[in-house]
Amino acid sequence: MTLMSLQTTNPFAQFGAANAWPTPGATNVHAYPQIQQQTASPQSSEHVLPVWADDEEMRHEYMLACLEQDIAWQVRINRERRGWTQKQLASMLGTRQSAVARAEDPAYGRLSLSTLTKVAKAFRCALSLRFVPYEKFMSEIEDTSEDALFVKGYRE
Repeated sequence: MTLMSLQTTNPFAQFGAANAWPTPGATNVHAYPQIQQQTASPQSSEHVLPVWADDEEMRHEYMLACLEQDIAWQVRINRERRGWTQKQLASMLGTRQSAVARAEDPAYGRLSLSTLTKVAKAFRCALSLRFVPYEKFMSEIEDTSEDALFVKGYRE
């Protein structure tokens, strides 16, 4: 089997427009071509994992790719919907504009927990990290529309 670089396009593009940015190149996560398959039947209320999910390595690589991309999309969507520039968010985080640009780059994928908690504080929202079964993970990430990725701040 040949590995390929997973492009920074949303594997669930049919569900939303979060991947409307230009593709800057391959991510640092490798994934198999089958990842582009639809993972759930839209008519089904029960989440069905795709065939490739039976492969442990593929599940893990897919999870990494989704995490690095979804976080980047969330940072950008939440910043833009608040009407903030990258420079304004950087000021709130005590960093430079270039650091915010990296955080919004789906190919970067190296945000620290410390940075993510600072971003959550700036957005006045919580950051949730939990170990969950793949079925739950897949069902939670399938809607990548801007509305699904935007989070209101506390008491907004």
